[in-house]
Amino acid sequence: MKKKSIILALIAAAVVLGAFTGAAAAFGESYTLYVQSVPSGATVICNIAENQDTTPGYLTIMDGSGGIPGSFSVRFTKDGYEPYYYTVYKSDFYNNEQTITAHLTPIQEDGVLYVTSSPKGASVYVDNVYYGTTPVSDEISPGTHTVRISLSGYSTVSKSVYVGEGSTATVSVSLDPVVSTGYLSVSSTPKYADVYVDNAYMGQTPMTMSLDTGTHSVTFKKSGYSNYSTSVRINAGQTSSLSAVLAETETGGYVSIASNPTGASVYIDGTYVGNTPASSSAGTTSYLSAGPYSTNTYHTLVLKLDGYNTYSTSFMPQEKSVITITPTLTRSEPTTANLHVTSSPAGASVYVDNVYYGTTPATIPNLQVGSHSVKVSALGYTDSVNTITVSAGQSVELPVTLVPTSPTPGASPAPILGILAGLAAAGIFFAARRH
Repeated sequence: MKKKSIILALIAAAVVLGAFTGAAAAFGESYTLYVQSVPSGATVICNIAENQDTTPGYLTIMDGSGGIPGSFSVRFTKDGYEPYYYTVYKSDFYNNEQTITAHLTPIQEDGVLYVTSSPKGASVYVDNVYYGTTPVSDEISPGTHTVRISLSGYSTVSKSVYVGEGSTATVSVSLDPVVSTGYLSVSSTPKYADVYVDNAYMGQTPMTMSLDTGTHSVTFKKSGYSNYSTSVRINAGQTSSLSAVLAETETGGYVSIASNPTGASVYIDGTYVGNTPASSSAGTTSYLSAGPYSTNTYHTLVLKLDGYNTYSTSFMPQEKSVITITPTLTRSEPTTANLHVTSSPAGASVYVDNVYYGTTPATIPNLQVGSHSVKVSALGYTDSVNTITVSAGQSVELPVTLVPTSPTPGASPAPILGILAGLAAAGIFFAARRH
């Protein structure tokens, strides 16, 4: 009887363990990721792992009843380094193990490039990109850069400069003047015609002017007469001469237009006729001449310039007369706002009204006034959703601190196995004692 009872107890234990084995199958297999980084000490997070760790370390993934995805992402983060993302494929596990090594890239701090010249006002190009006129001070990526400094009438200077991370590199040059000018003497019949050289207003005939050497286009304009255009070659230290005989045009009236500020696009009766010219170097107001236009009838005049309100008026020319119009344009009010989103940690995805705008730090220009939904999300962190209201002309800063998600540990079958095995052993022991 004693032997029989022991056998019955063993059978009962086997039944209990078999039941546990079926239950344990619901937990699935355990997968191990060995994670390391160069340099070490990076925090590693995977949203389907049972834990997070610091390199070198391990991540445990349980293949539950729903299975794990065919691929998922692991993120490495370390202060002073760019985030590193790695896609893990379930098919790449060998014996339920896989090793991942992340080579982290240091975050480079920009340096500052400071460029001066004598005389100042020279154009500055860095790696063939225009940076403004001297003096120039701007942030720039660390490394070696080619700086080119040019000013009309002076020799161009090119230099190679190294900008260190977080430091300021200075380039200071004295430009040598280049003797490359000649003279042009102009006259016209009739006189007092407007003279344009390379589309720039120079004054009225008769006059003599200084020009850079080379070939220039010259146009004579006078109301009631056809334009006269030609080209002239200017040699260093020499004087060239031009004399224009202007032909009278058909009947009609004319209009001369200037604007403050200059550069406005001009439309007459809906047709583009040019842009208001800049004033001459002597400070004389320059005009855009147009015509002839039919007399004793009204013509529409429209001026457009970015950042300014459209100017509209009408004019009625008289026979061979000139109407002068010199409006001052008024600035237009802004109708949009700018939004700048930052996050901790950086590199999070930004969505405004469910439209993706890149990763933080991100700038969203020309945002329409009113309320907007801003979502900032990153792997391993809870999404941050904010509602903001912007007004015209605003520049809104939105700093976001993301909260790490808390991984839900899967139940480990090991403790349950120990408890059931203990119960089975106790059953065998008491069954033996009873017999």
